[in-house]
Amino acid sequence: MLYDANHISGFIKQSNLLKTPNMDFNKQMKLGEIVSQNFKAARLFEKYNLDFCCKGKRSLEEACIEKQLSPDKLIEELNSISDGSGSLQDSMFLNMSAEQLVQYIVLKHHFYVKQASPTIFAHVDRVAFKHGERFPYMIEVANIFRSVCEEMDSHMQKEELVLFPRIKELE
Repeated sequence: MLYDANHISGFIKQSNLLKTPNMDFNKQMKLGEIVSQNFKAARLFEKYNLDFCCKGKRSLEEACIEKQLSPDKLIEELNSISDGSGSLQDSMFLNMSAEQLVQYIVLKHHFYVKQASPTIFAHVDRVAFKHGERFPYMIEVANIFRSVCEEMDSHMQKEELVLFPRIKELE
């Protein structure tokens, strides 16, 4: 069954796919805990060079003191990336044609996956390399993630070369 842009936009709106869970951040939260509950925090922590992996058991306050950052400012930034509103995007999708939705998927999601996968893999590979002796399953995690990256790349390429051009034709 071929779905039109309105059907897809309606599904996205009803399913809350755009929403990020709200969290109440505080100075005593552990870096690893924050990232595990909101993946967007990883990028923010990387921006400030805060190690949420090997030093993920440190509190936000401890990490900020070490890097001479304001914990309150960082909490403010964490809150801004996790407000979960999504309302602007919800209305944006309702007005998109199928072609515009395809373009959005390629520019927003495919681009993100292509940019983020190597960074994520580097973290996974680093953990496997540094902690593989103590946690041998991390080597398998790295291998599985590599396979997932390859499969995602193949999947996105098929969408961009076959599915999306066909959708544009049909519209």
